[in-house]
Amino acid sequence: MKIFDQKYLSEYLKRRLSFLIDEISKISDEDIINNSMADMKEYYYEKGHLEYLKLLHESRNTLSANLCVIRKDNPDKHLFPNELPFYEIPGYKITQSIYYDGEFGVFNYIPSTSTYDFPVVDMINPNRDDEYGWITYSVEIPQSTLDRQENKSEYIEKLINQKLEHIQTHIDYANQDIDEYNRVLPNYIENNLKNRLKDAEGLNKVKESLQIPLNKKNSAPTIIPIKIKAKGKKNLLLPKKDKTSKEMYLSENDYNEILRIIHTCCSAMEKTPNTFNSIKEEDLRNFIIATLESHYEDQVSGETFRGDGKTDILIQTQNKAAFVGECKIWKGIKSIKTALEQLMGYTLYKDNKNALIFFNKDNKDFSKIIEETNSYLMNNYKSVERVYPNLWTFTAYNSNNKCDMKIAFCIYDLHIKE
Repeated sequence: MKIFDQKYLSEYLKRRLSFLIDEISKISDEDIINNSMADMKEYYYEKGHLEYLKLLHESRNTLSANLCVIRKDNPDKHLFPNELPFYEIPGYKITQSIYYDGEFGVFNYIPSTSTYDFPVVDMINPNRDDEYGWITYSVEIPQSTLDRQENKSEYIEKLINQKLEHIQTHIDYANQDIDEYNRVLPNYIENNLKNRLKDAEGLNKVKESLQIPLNKKNSAPTIIPIKIKAKGKKNLLLPKKDKTSKEMYLSENDYNEILRIIHTCCSAMEKTPNTFNSIKEEDLRNFIIATLESHYEDQVSGETFRGDGKTDILIQTQNKAAFVGECKIWKGIKSIKTALEQLMGYTLYKDNKNALIFFNKDNKDFSKIIEETNSYLMNNYKSVERVYPNLWTFTAYNSNNKCDMKIAFCIYDLHIKE
């Protein structure tokens, strides 16, 4: 797989800064007034800054070697009609792994400086707050080439070092962008906090100026004010990140409970298709969100920014991992792949359990949809399990985050039978 090869890192950094500024703009008047500017600057810098990528060279493990078959491009493939596009030769695959630290997501993006000769690795594993991630990379050497070398170990070491240097070069390019982003971040945070504080203080002055004595009617009811306690200094809206705590994933039990609630809600819709068939996709989603909100206090939202877009349904857990759900109207079997690609763009590496929720409005033969869906999932994805007749779970590889995700696919019949 290639790394540093998808969207531009500069665009990602702009979005990240924009989200942070948007969050600052939504600080309540009470919080911006009652907290010190220094504390808030520190909090938002810690939240918004990016860790540099760093290879831990001392962690390189021992080289491993395996026999392999190497495919080479056939230069005669266009000269003769029966020529294969490639030919195969015996070789050795030399593999090594190295630990890294820093922002895992940066591996997806093209730095401002790039040769566009993107590094290729075998696997990259996400890091956690309490443990490093690792990268596995390899070189393939034809047997005939290695046999000609007088010092084989030196030749192998040279090739593997070149591979690692190529990765390091692109990390250095990415860190240049990160360094510039981190350098300007404090000024952006300070300026936006000051603007927000100015707005809050200005609004308070307006409120005070509007407290004009009025002539009260004798017949007006007596209103007894509610007693409130004086407010002291408040903590920030969100706690500072504890670097020693382990950031967990959504548990299997919580995931299954979310799916059960959604399935119960949508199965109820199927009982009255006349009511729900004419409802738009957004309103169907809102019906599900309202049901989930009755079970999860202050954790469910819709149309929420995450990853590269807005999610339909987001349930945020305390450890910042999330359940992401997408609601769609069924337009045929190709809808599954399209919706899955969209979902993967919204998820972070820790969002490893998600769902696609489809509604059939127009197809008369719902049983055929079920059969086609079952066949498609079985043939295209791993670890497929049929939980209900119309709900499956499976594993899909997310190339954006370089990791597997567990996906629930469910479809409900809202077609009005004539």
